Amino acid sequence: MSLTSFLQKPFLSASKLRVYGDAQPYLDEPVRWFPRVHLVCDYTEDGLWVSRGYIEDGEDFIPTTLREVLKHYNPQTQIHAEANGKAMFFIRNNIRTVGDLLKILEEEDKNAKNTT
Repeated sequence: MSLTSFLQKPFLSASKLRVYGDAQPYLDEPVRWFPRVHLVCDYTEDGLWVSRGYIEDGEDFIPTTLREVLKHYNPQTQIHAEANGKAMFFIRNNIRTVGDLLKILEEEDKNAKNTT
């Protein structure tokens, strides 16, 4: 199956989406998305280090935004970040699912627009 046809599904079937990087997440954050392995890496040193291993193993990635990635997953899909800045954000905000993350980020995005 090609990557294009893979992405045509309404929601990608995954038990967990993994997120790596040290930056505070935000909806329009640029990321590298590895859809076949359900992995998102930001462009911090940590995110680039993790993504490099997947690239070396032949995995294709899509340069996109966190907002675009999250659209491809059911809001009930578990989401997990380990031992990095994003993990601290997830713990602080009790984020366990894609829907939890979307809710927090949409609220932060709305608040940021209201302060300008």
